[in-house]
Amino acid sequence: MKHLLFGPSACERWLACPMSAARAVDGDEGDGEDAVSGAAAAEGTAAHLLCELTIDAGQVPPQRMVLNGLQVTDEMREGAQLWLDTVKSTVAELVGEGYTVTTRTEVFGVTAIDPEYGGTTDCLITATHPERNDVVCVLDYTFGRNIVDVRGNKQLMSYLLCHIDKPLDQLDMRGVIVQPRPWHPDGKVRRATFSADEMSVFTDMVRAAIYLFRSGDAEETVGTHCTYCPRMLHCSAICKFAEGIHEMGDSVVDSPEMAARILEMRGVLKRLIALTEEHVSCKLQSGEEVPGLKLVETYGRRTWSVGEEVLLSKIRNMRVGGKKQLYKQTLRSPAEVEKILGKDVVKKFTKVESSGTTVVPLSDRRPGCDPASIAREFGA
Repeated sequence: MKHLLFGPSACERWLACPMSAARAVDGDEGDGEDAVSGAAAAEGTAAHLLCELTIDAGQVPPQRMVLNGLQVTDEMREGAQLWLDTVKSTVAELVGEGYTVTTRTEVFGVTAIDPEYGGTTDCLITATHPERNDVVCVLDYTFGRNIVDVRGNKQLMSYLLCHIDKPLDQLDMRGVIVQPRPWHPDGKVRRATFSADEMSVFTDMVRAAIYLFRSGDAEETVGTHCTYCPRMLHCSAICKFAEGIHEMGDSVVDSPEMAARILEMRGVLKRLIALTEEHVSCKLQSGEEVPGLKLVETYGRRTWSVGEEVLLSKIRNMRVGGKKQLYKQTLRSPAEVEKILGKDVVKKFTKVESSGTTVVPLSDRRPGCDPASIAREFGA
């Protein structure tokens, strides 16, 4: 299915930088979506396909299978079960309140704002009631590890706009995030309600961003939204930002503001370096020259030149060792044991300990650490 210029899953990016919605840069067709890394994208697609099959069958498929070229894992199956349970519980709650409910999955919708503003919703639940506002509820499944918050979630609001056909004050607009992998204080299933005023303000933001793009007045804007932008290597603003770090003059030690800005943009800078290295490697492999750089083989690492059984036999014949010297046995992690013995057993023998401290933006939901208590703990 065709991706539109203004895809809801990438709205955080194109709302901050309307220019990033541009397609066909130097012959490279964009698709309006964020350029998530290959492995993560393949895994996410497989997990979504399993969720689709689960909803269609009413249960997680019992057989082992390969989806999108990947073997379905137990973690994917657990996520699909959570997705099914969430859809069912959401419908049951509405039915219990007297609503007439319609559930659809993988629903494509386009807004009236612009013919290129739309996308495919994982699950859309609509409900009518003789005495209450109609309910429009969007459920979004994400298998990624980067935490997604539900409050003020622009992606959910974008999907809602794709399926609204009444005045905002006549609707009860809801969103649900289902994210099975990372820990979150609000749980793996997080719900929010969006007011008419909140949706109205968001709609104005969308109209303004699309107007800037359509008018040709949009300029490239650098920020954390750039991390997965498919136009990154074509963006002069990011290159200027990278050059600007060098030209700022002050050192990181002398300028806390500069240090904070670099750390805020570390995801963008890491990806810029990775994509640039990949781009240059392709050029060198095709025979082109890049000033100051060349292509070499990576440093090798030692691997066994014979199979396990042959190796074990040879070592035994040499009388220098056996299985004890060749193999090691380690304790499984709590997460691995939990899949075998269950949560109730593992919970009795586990604890959660921080491995240290890390630097994050002030917007992070975790409370800040007290430097004095850290010094006391580590004896500084």
